[in-house]
Amino acid sequence: PAKPTDIPTRVVAPTATLEATPTARPTSTSLPKVRDEPTSPSPTIETINYSSYTTTDIREWVERAASKMKNRSSSIFTFIYPVGKEKVSGQTIERNPFNQHEVILSQNEIETILSSIEKWFLSRPCLAGERHRDFRDEHLDMYRQWLESGADASTMQAVCSDTRIIAMGITEHMRNDEPLEEFQNFLIHEYYHAFQQDLEEEGSCRRRSELANSNTRWMVEGAAHYFSTSLVEEINGSHEAHSKILQIALEVYNEDSHDLLNDHGPDTKGAAALRLMIEKGMLDEESIMDGSLFHDCARELVFDSNSPEIERIREAWYQIENQGGVYRFKPEALAPWPTERQTATFEVRPTPPAVIHSEAQRLISLGWNRPTSAQTTYLRASDLSDDSVKVVEDGIRAGEDYLGSYGPLRVYVIGTDVEAAHIVAEDFCSWAYGGVSGNNYEYCVESDQGVEIRKIAEYSGNNAFAQHSRELETPNQSLVIGNPLQFELGMGSKIAIHEYVHIYQNANKVYENDFGLPLWLEEGSAEFLALYLGEKEGWSDFRTGMSDALEAARDLNERHPSIGIQDIETSESRDELQSICDCTGMLQYETGQWATAWLVNRTSLDIFYKSYIPDIVELGGHGSFESHFGLTVKEFYGEFEEFMTSTTNNQLEILPTQ
Repeated sequence: PAKPTDIPTRVVAPTATLEATPTARPTSTSLPKVRDEPTSPSPTIETINYSSYTTTDIREWVERAASKMKNRSSSIFTFIYPVGKEKVSGQTIERNPFNQHEVILSQNEIETILSSIEKWFLSRPCLAGERHRDFRDEHLDMYRQWLESGADASTMQAVCSDTRIIAMGITEHMRNDEPLEEFQNFLIHEYYHAFQQDLEEEGSCRRRSELANSNTRWMVEGAAHYFSTSLVEEINGSHEAHSKILQIALEVYNEDSHDLLNDHGPDTKGAAALRLMIEKGMLDEESIMDGSLFHDCARELVFDSNSPEIERIREAWYQIENQGGVYRFKPEALAPWPTERQTATFEVRPTPPAVIHSEAQRLISLGWNRPTSAQTTYLRASDLSDDSVKVVEDGIRAGEDYLGSYGPLRVYVIGTDVEAAHIVAEDFCSWAYGGVSGNNYEYCVESDQGVEIRKIAEYSGNNAFAQHSRELETPNQSLVIGNPLQFELGMGSKIAIHEYVHIYQNANKVYENDFGLPLWLEEGSAEFLALYLGEKEGWSDFRTGMSDALEAARDLNERHPSIGIQDIETSESRDELQSICDCTGMLQYETGQWATAWLVNRTSLDIFYKSYIPDIVELGGHGSFESHFGLTVKEFYGEFEEFMTSTTNNQLEILPTQ
């Protein structure tokens, strides 16, 4: 790519009008992306500007931002336009998160913007040609809807790996009431997202980004806010960026008292968290300012979201104080962290063996570990369409077709309406805890999983969780998944398969203290089968997914050669490992997928899933492992470690074919 200072930049300046600010920044709008194709040799920046902010100033600010980047890989097209008064407060455009305003642009100006975008699309190698016509038209139709509805757009779209679109609808409030710095922040914030190179990275990065506690949202948003605040301060001759970042974060925290980084204002909170990581020596500020933090998914693959260090950042980012007008972290936030956690001491009274055996026999007699004739039921929040349920149902059906139907199972699909989610939460808690008069019903609704369900709606989450209610007089299982249509085509169904494998695994767990499935097989075997069955349905590419997992597992082994899956057999050993290594997630998922592949290759897919796992009930975890695979778990560790040092071709050869 060209050096940042030499980036070809063309700013098209039609007739000037007005400008304003977004309601939330940045917002992801979901349309499909094209697969990677040949990229252009020199990334360009083109802007069509109908705002009253001068094109000269916009060009200067954007070039200054681009010059900070270590390198650039994407070409960017930006359209900036003014909107008038808001039509109905809080009324969004259909299927889009932006508010409607009076339209200021003329129809000719709208057509000029759209024709310019279309011409630019046709110049992009990944978008040109007849086979991409429908894709281009879909995006152009969406942009037309924004422009003709007066949308206060505030978004950066990665339409393919090296092609970015920025849309900025400027409101009256920004134009008339806010200082110039607000527009500068808005502009530079969106451009920073366009400079981030790994936002569309697939494989391990994508899978870990979709986990409920991932770092992606607060790091991606926080870095954009950190960079834009710092650069705007520099542009305007100030040197108080660090204090300002902390001041804004503290104000946001004081307004809502939410300490979760992904809640309310992940950009401002995330920037404070990143600043704390810098001051704690976990992160180099330069990697934010030159964009290199977002070259290789370090947010997930280097900084493990389950590590004690990141957990401490989550606990301390808001410990900020004002010292004579300068905002700093409190001493307790910067204090050295203990090398090990303080654990409360209490007497553990193990469940008597006779009680364990009796409970196991009760579950077996009730058919807990056998397929059920009861059909899986689905309950969706009222703000969702049946399409959302179908995505999930397709995945569950694929899992049931292969593994059998276990339960009784009820699946809950959550949208973005909190009140609708609350109604679903009440049904979930009644189902999972023995009715509204059950001992834990109220606690579930007000303090436990009911809260989690409402949070999925409040923050438009797409996380999932399962509940295994063995203790009920009539045991049942349940699964909750949020906003499945937010995923790429087929991804929601593949995730549903993954979660259903956990339902199946737990159906074959009846003894409380048995070894059961090693922790590294729980997630690894769930993702392995989800990829395998997903490919049969056209939802995933099994070999690509496994290749990505292999690359991550090998990279982890190079960085931590003395650590392996034997270190996370149980949740207790995993927790111990977390204090010394940000690697537990990759051991459970990516390395666990290849442990599954090794065992499947030693036997067969059916023996692994349909014999080994069910026989745990009768033979126990260790017994079933030795019976089906012909070696002990300890012996497996030695052979698997040797396998992971072999060539990539040898490793890929063991994958089953469809």
